[in-house]
Amino acid sequence: MLLSIGSTRKQILPLGVITNKYLHLSTTALQPSPHNHQPKHQSIHSSNKEISTYIRNGDLDSAFRVFNSMPLKTTISWNSLLAGYCRKPGRLKQALQLFAQIPQPDVVSYNTLLSCRLLNADLHGARFLFQTMPFKDLVSWNTMVSGLSRHGAMDEAQELFSAMPQKNSVSWNAIVSGYVQASDMRSAEEFFNRAPDRNDVVLWTAMISGYANIGKIDKALELFERMPVRNLVSWNAMVAGYVKNGRSEDGLKLFKTMVGSIEVRPNSSTLSSALLACSNLSALELGKLIHQLVLKLPLGFETTVGTSLVSMYCKCGDLDHACKIFYEMHRKDIVTWNAMVSGFAQHGHGVKAIALFDEMRSEGVELNWITFVAVLSACNHTGLLDLGIQYFESMEKDYGIMPRLDHYSCMVDLFCRAGLLARAVHLIHSMPIKPHPSMFGTLLGACRVHKNLEFAEFAAQKLVELEPWSAGAYVQLANIYACMNRWGDVSRVRRLMKENEVIKTPGYSWIEVRGDVHEFRSGDRVHSQLNLIHEKLSELEKKMKQVGYVPDLQFALHDIGEEQKEMMVMRHSEKLAIAFGLISTFSMTTLRVFKNLRVCGDCHNAAKFISMIEGRDIILRDTTSDYLFKLLLIGDSGVGKSCLLLRFAWDTAGQERFRTITSSYYRGAHGIIVVYDVTDEESFNNVKQWLNEIDRYASENVNKLLVGNKCDLTANKVVSSETAKAFADEIGIPFLETSAKNATNVEEAFMAMAAAIKNRMASQQTMNNARPPTVQIRGQPVNQKSACCSS
Repeated sequence: MLLSIGSTRKQILPLGVITNKYLHLSTTALQPSPHNHQPKHQSIHSSNKEISTYIRNGDLDSAFRVFNSMPLKTTISWNSLLAGYCRKPGRLKQALQLFAQIPQPDVVSYNTLLSCRLLNADLHGARFLFQTMPFKDLVSWNTMVSGLSRHGAMDEAQELFSAMPQKNSVSWNAIVSGYVQASDMRSAEEFFNRAPDRNDVVLWTAMISGYANIGKIDKALELFERMPVRNLVSWNAMVAGYVKNGRSEDGLKLFKTMVGSIEVRPNSSTLSSALLACSNLSALELGKLIHQLVLKLPLGFETTVGTSLVSMYCKCGDLDHACKIFYEMHRKDIVTWNAMVSGFAQHGHGVKAIALFDEMRSEGVELNWITFVAVLSACNHTGLLDLGIQYFESMEKDYGIMPRLDHYSCMVDLFCRAGLLARAVHLIHSMPIKPHPSMFGTLLGACRVHKNLEFAEFAAQKLVELEPWSAGAYVQLANIYACMNRWGDVSRVRRLMKENEVIKTPGYSWIEVRGDVHEFRSGDRVHSQLNLIHEKLSELEKKMKQVGYVPDLQFALHDIGEEQKEMMVMRHSEKLAIAFGLISTFSMTTLRVFKNLRVCGDCHNAAKFISMIEGRDIILRDTTSDYLFKLLLIGDSGVGKSCLLLRFAWDTAGQERFRTITSSYYRGAHGIIVVYDVTDEESFNNVKQWLNEIDRYASENVNKLLVGNKCDLTANKVVSSETAKAFADEIGIPFLETSAKNATNVEEAFMAMAAAIKNRMASQQTMNNARPPTVQIRGQPVNQKSACCSS
């Protein structure tokens, strides 16, 4: 029940600006009273101004001292101090106590307290205050609508919006932004089209961000191009939308257009989005150009931009520039520190990472769980077992940080690297959360190094239970047998892979030279400069052997002669890429080689020798992923494909461990998920068209899954579960409803598809379910995952 307004004053301030505006009121001159003398008026005015200055700088204690020293206080004095308590959450109790002492609170006082209740998520108190306020103005209504919208109470916000005696642009912005935040773009568009001011850039920008957030980037672009007026925020929303939706190249193109425009100048948000795009694409040279632009703009090294630069250089392998920027930054936050520690750890500089971690602690930086993931990784790379255990145990005891799956994974890796396989197994058994498959993959890899068949059987068994579709399971097991010269078992595993239609991911490496990416596979025979590459490798092999290099032939996983094994090892994709880089770049140029699978031990060792012989810095990076397969998500624009993918990568393995390739091409896909929007009937009707394209372009035996996304929007649902299920049953494919927003059935959809990929042919599904693919090890059925150098 909404009360009618008492008095009306024309104030048009949004919730986000209300406290700042009221602070500003204290700097305006007071009208002299006939009973006051000028000196007293000057003293009140200067004190109010001083209070406002302290509060703007976040120094509430000093503001309070000035307030208490004032012999005479005006309502502006009280309101200025009250606004200080409303700038950050957690001060509601003090704000209520202060409000109760105001001799004559005015509409500004009530609006400020209303803002404070909403900021602290006290919706019940805010509702009561709004209904009992002795007077309301437009700011009161706008504050309440904005607050309810921000907290997702859209039905109530819409009811209040409809009851408003008058509305302004702030009112319309509040209701549209609320629906955008709730991912209800249909309602947002309805109010957007009803808004009287068609040139309101804030409304247009909110809609662009909304469509980008739900994956409808083409719709966002359409609005962006139609905008009557654009500002910096509009450009930033579009650039960020491209990057967020996996279209980093388009984001950088728009960024370049923006930089060349006289309309706007980039700010920290623009540059951070562009640098993130460079990180995603490993586009180091373009990242350096953006760095130069940062130096030319009057931004200085703002924390956000500085952190983005540090992260970009770390991810692109240029730690020297990352360090230089890090230490030049005057202000760093926890994200900055974590980025640099992680950068050191990822590139094998464990000692530096730990030293920086110690520096964080000495400077009183508040650590978080990401900090400990980075420092535990550093201990792994440096072999600091005792220190890693110490850090792990201190997380909860000293910092109140509960260990997560990432921390347990680091500890399993640490024990495995130290050869303590029994302790790794004990930790997996005793940890309070379900182990991730990557832990068993790590253990299995360690079993190969330490030739421990007992634990290898255990790890392989668990791995196949969790990932029955994984080709890496077979490959890893075959690798272990090969290291033990059990070639009969190797042949048996490979035969079982073929019988069960498990496809091994081919390994390949790539290097960027003068803007072009060159890809190599083991034993490559198609590159245009292959003869020169082989000549360079022969030259390097001779020089390396002269200084002590001995090829590790256990990475030649075939039952062939020693000489053939040596030749095979020298033709691994990593070495081909390095040799190409050496003959194609100037001396002293750093070589950055990337691989889709784990870099093999011999290639890692050989790279050290080549670096020493050639006087080059060579950076070898891999995905450190446990499996890789090609999975397509298709459907109309805006149905939430990217949101589903990002939700799955975040909630399960994390984007560093799980690498799913999405692509616009069909050929070679292992599985295809067809996605429609349950609130958009047209997207469901178009499913048939998508299926026709799959039948036309994809392989005959590709797995398919129908997914109805946004099932959380029950009020807007137009495609029933029964209708979609009947359609899926009719064409013989599985069906699920999901919500990328709250993760409903997201993991189930991806896991169901992944588990079904091994059942290639529909005619073999029943047989495979009755007789799951097995590899017999000492009477135990087992499968496996995670290749080392299966290129």
